[in-house]
Amino acid sequence: MPGKSDAALSSLLVQQLAGIYPGLQITLDEPRPEHLSLQQDNSRSLQRLLEHEMQQHPRAGRLYWSARCWNLLLWQPVLVSLVAVQGLQCQLKLDQLGQQFGEGWVAGIVLPPGALEESSGELIQHQAAELEQFAEAWLVQLNRVVRMNPALARGLLADRLLGLLLHFQSAWGMNNTALQALATHWLQALKLEKTSRLVTGVTTRGREELLLERKTCCQHYRRDDGELCLTCPRLQPQDKQQRLLQEKAIHYVAT
Repeated sequence: MPGKSDAALSSLLVQQLAGIYPGLQITLDEPRPEHLSLQQDNSRSLQRLLEHEMQQHPRAGRLYWSARCWNLLLWQPVLVSLVAVQGLQCQLKLDQLGQQFGEGWVAGIVLPPGALEESSGELIQHQAAELEQFAEAWLVQLNRVVRMNPALARGLLADRLLGLLLHFQSAWGMNNTALQALATHWLQALKLEKTSRLVTGVTTRGREELLLERKTCCQHYRRDDGELCLTCPRLQPQDKQQRLLQEKAIHYVAT
């Protein structure tokens, strides 16, 4: 029985994203020189992103500027990878994608023909390999304009993945046990199981809720207007507990 056509798969991806991440624009076309794409050298585009962050937050420093650029580059490819695998049972060829960008933002995917492919194999393992290679290639390009710590890059990738899984939990109808298992599968496939994790919190009404426990600091606190995230590794356990109770009415359960 023949599989779905390329146009049908692309249409399904657009529909799925519209339902769970509305506002993300998908353009069905070949990437052009003005897009971010691994099909070309992006030094000038990356320099533009970097200079914007330096101008907006001059005192934040290199660790923040590089982390911010890295997060901008990775958030969409991680998102569409998850949707392609979990929603469509497809593999996504990330090196073929383009990304739209401007002053301080990266938003909008350019999806060329043939980038989505139906697969009956170990989808998470295959897509994790794609994502790993994709991230390594972008790390090389980013390091041409600003030094990016590889350990920080890997930690931020893991945090992004888990944060998006939490975001999709309700839309995918997954209970905490199923989501925890899925998160573990992805982290193991990416060889990032020691860089981030989901932990259980209990709301003041007694309901269990999963939380992202970061093991990598995103460096946002270095901005003049920045602060530590709710589960930042720089927070002491008692401070983390107090903030979670105040802001989300959740008791943190460390294991």
